[in-house]
Order: sequence, then structure tokens, then C-alpha cells
Amino acid sequence: MDVFAKIPTELVAAILADLPDFKSLHNIVRASPGVYRFLNSPLGVAILDGLLDSWGFSASYGSLTTDGDSRKRHVMITDLGVTCWVPYILRLIALARDFSTENQPADGLKSSILELIAPSKNLEGVPATRTTPPHCVPRIRLKDVLGGRRAFSAHEMLFLIRRLLALSGECFDFFLERIKSASPHHLAEKPSFLAQRPLWGHLPGSQPWGQPYEINAGEEVSWYETQRIILGFCTLQLRYELSNAVYEGRLDWPADDVKAIRHMGKGDPCVPILEKSNIQLSWEPMWAAAIYVAFLKGVPNESSCVGGTHIEHNRLGVFFDTGFQPLKEEHLRLPRPKGENSSLEWPKTVVRQPKAFYSGKVLYPHDEIVMSGSKGSRWAADILCPPRGRRMTEGLLFRPFRRLGFGIWDDERMAHMEMIDDPSAEGNNPRRFRLWGEDQAFTWTSLLSGEEKQELRAYQEVLRLEKKK
Repeated sequence: MDVFAKIPTELVAAILADLPDFKSLHNIVRASPGVYRFLNSPLGVAILDGLLDSWGFSASYGSLTTDGDSRKRHVMITDLGVTCWVPYILRLIALARDFSTENQPADGLKSSILELIAPSKNLEGVPATRTTPPHCVPRIRLKDVLGGRRAFSAHEMLFLIRRLLALSGECFDFFLERIKSASPHHLAEKPSFLAQRPLWGHLPGSQPWGQPYEINAGEEVSWYETQRIILGFCTLQLRYELSNAVYEGRLDWPADDVKAIRHMGKGDPCVPILEKSNIQLSWEPMWAAAIYVAFLKGVPNESSCVGGTHIEHNRLGVFFDTGFQPLKEEHLRLPRPKGENSSLEWPKTVVRQPKAFYSGKVLYPHDEIVMSGSKGSRWAADILCPPRGRRMTEGLLFRPFRRLGFGIWDDERMAHMEMIDDPSAEGNNPRRFRLWGEDQAFTWTSLLSGEEKQELRAYQEVLRLEKKK
């Protein structure tokens, strides 16, 4: 019996308005045909809008604990929603689904980015991705973009959120299993000029350079990692929606803009004004999502691990050449989660809570890590292409490390895996690696497969011969 069918609409709205989260709303919608229909009404859309608002701000903090004499006191966050970018991108997804020939958001991709994602008060300045959506972006409300002929319905939006969360959980497990199967090595000794010796060679006496160790990849996902993966799937879905709008004739943008939307093979900025922007750092989670989507679709991801990194102009070139194929000119949608069953239950995730720091009056989680990645990810360009010149990693792209989850791991996991020194360690703690040293590059490169190592050797030999000409 559907008890909500006999309750006045205003009372249904009042009951649903008190629900704490999307999971509660989802469970009621599944159980009650009346609430399912109600959700598509203006009152129902307002309920969804309210939950979307609160999702990006729900945070309660536990007791304060002092870490010795440290100036920073660590606080465990007991409950936290999502980074504010997730609800905002979900609204952009709904907006893109509502595009029509009469309702164009802007005249092109550049103007849309500058208006909706990275506005800059100074037109000559460099737009930058911020930890939260800028106050000057448009305030998009679901009541204005849901329910149209092509638009999402409210329950479709709710089920999309569920799918994004389910895929995000599976994506983490996918990369965790991959990195657990790796067999990394540390240098047995630390020579000053590693480039003068054969890569992965042997020391005198046939002793191998590398000392194997068992990788400690940890278990449960952290809040930071969850946020990055969710952000990645949201961004990928937004890209799908823009491509679909073009395919269905609802978006009339220049051909170069359409190519930029669909061209997944390059991670560099899609429009010239973003060439010096940090926006590409926030795209890294999208490539992780794309790798898992390709896996679910049975599409192999065996792109080369080497290429032109152009570090003489920009060391971030190691990230730019992603190796992905362009999006197809067809209707695109995210696949069903691998573990989805007929019950369609809300995804369950046990999250390792992050730490916030209390210094003076400010208490905050590190939203910057969500947007820009861990230090391991952000340092990758300097590790693979050190400031003093390329050596053993010359020509090596970020692709093989992206396939092992390096674009989503947080600092704590990277430190436990012994890929970086613990950034939170006190200054008197011994460091495993020299700053941007070849010893750290060696450990990273030891993760390559045998085929990838051979490919890197061959590529570097070609580069060496070209330099001799």
C-alpha cells in the first residue's frame, strides 16, 4: 500500500523536505509510485534542488585534538558531503540537456567556459579553476532546466546521481586492484648520474639496481579520492551531454569547438585563452573515469607510454597526450555499473575521512586537493621531467601511471605505496627520495610493464641518435 498516495501534496512536500540525503529520497521514490510522480512536479523539483544545495555543504566536525606542540591542530571530519563543484556540474549537465535551437547558452565553447566555469574579471587575465565555483557564475536552478521536451525529468536526475556514485565506487576498486598487482622497486644504491648507466641495468657483480618491495596500497577509499572520482564522472557526463546536444542538432557551435569537445586524445587546454591556466589539473579525474568506462565497454586501453613531452615549453606536456580516441558522433551515455542488480540499491561506500587543520580561526578541508590532485599527481611533471633536464624518463608520458590510478590517489596512499615522501611528516624525518631525484623516477618507472620498458628504451635510443645528427 502506497501511504503517500492518500496524503495531501503539501504534506508530502513537507515530509520530503526533511529528508537528510539523496539516498533517503531514492528509497522512498522506489517504494512509492505516488512520490515517483510527485518528484516531477514543481514541488518535487524544489526538493531535489534543496538536496543538491545541501549536498555540497553538509559538514559536521568531531572533537578537536592537538598534535603535540604542532601549530596545526588536526580535526577529524565526521560527516562531509561533496565538493561544491559536483552539484554545480550536475546543474550544468541538466542545463546542457535542456539546450535547443532557441535556447543556446553562448556562441561557442570559449565563451561558455568563461561564463560558466572559469570567469575572469580581467579579460586579459588567465582564467583559473578554483576550489569552489566562483560567486559570479550563473545561479542555475533545476526548476528552470528540468521537465522540457529534451530535458531531464527529476527522477532521471536522481537516478543519474545514483549511477555516478555507483560507477565511482567501482572505479576506485578497479584502480586499487591494478596498483596492488604492481611490483615496484627502489634503487639499491643512489648514483649521482643515473643517466650514464643502462636503464634497469646491473651494478658490478651482476647485482640488480632495483630492490623489490611489496606495495602497500591500502584499502578503503578516502574522501579526497571519492571526490576526485565523482568529479571525473560528472565532467565526463557533461562532455557527453555537450556532444549529444551537437549530435541531436540542439547546439550550433563552430566545427572547431565540436572537435574540441569530442577530442579526448589531448588533455591540453581546448581554447587558446586557457593555455596557461591550471584547468587541465582538474581534468585528470575525467581521464580516470574514461579509463574505467572503456574497461566496462570492453575497449582496450593500450596506448603508447612514450611521446613528445615538449618540456622545453611546458613540463605539463607529460599529461597532455592522453591517447584516448575521440568521442563518437552518436548518442553517448555512461554504461551501467558492473555490479548493478535489479534492486537498484543506493551505493554503499565506507570512506576514510580526511583531516582538516585548525590554525587561528580557520577550519577547512583541503578542497584544493580535490581539484588539483595529490602532491604525487601534481609533482609528476617534475619527477618525470626534472628541472635540471631529462634523464632516465625522457619521453615518458603520464599515461602508464594514469592507468594505475595516479590521477586519483591521495597523498596518504601515495606515501604508503612509497611513491612520494609523506608530505605531512615532520621536517626532521628522514626522506626516502631526493627532491625530483632519479631515485624517485626509478621507483615510478619500475611500475612499467616489460613491454613498456622496452618501448621506452627504444624511444630514448631514437632520441639519442637524432641528437647526434
